[in-house]
Amino acid sequence: MTEIKETSILDMIETVEQMRRRSVYDAGRIKVMNNEMTMLKAIGDNTGMHVIGLARILGITKGAVSQTLSKLEKKVLIEKLPDPSNASRLIIKLTASGEEIYEKHERFHEELNALVESIINEASEENRRFLNDFLTRVNDKIGQEYNILGEYLEGGDCAD
Repeated sequence: MTEIKETSILDMIETVEQMRRRSVYDAGRIKVMNNEMTMLKAIGDNTGMHVIGLARILGITKGAVSQTLSKLEKKVLIEKLPDPSNASRLIIKLTASGEEIYEKHERFHEELNALVESIINEASEENRRFLNDFLTRVNDKIGQEYNILGEYLEGGDCAD
């Protein structure tokens, strides 16, 4: 019987989380931090979006959206244009540089997904069913315990 290292899944999750926290995207001389990339992705995925819509999609405040948009605007990755259907609202659009970074990010995710899919496809049907069931159960349990985990993580108990 194959011995399973108890921390192997948690190690993988921690590695992904560290990558997420520290990720910096580079398009020439432009550095984009993870929260900025999240915003760029939301804009790229939702053409013609405005501040309130971005706040809803990302589950953050309008103020947080505005702060990140200001950073992206200074980096010339987005532009704000008047909304033709509502004069009091601005539409957020990716610039050519913003589009380049967005596309690079999408390709990275496609490659990562292809890697995971190739590993899963090597497994037997029984193992794929087990993995699917296991990950679903873990995800459901984490969802149920979100408040406890969220308080723990926000409390800085496991900060780097």
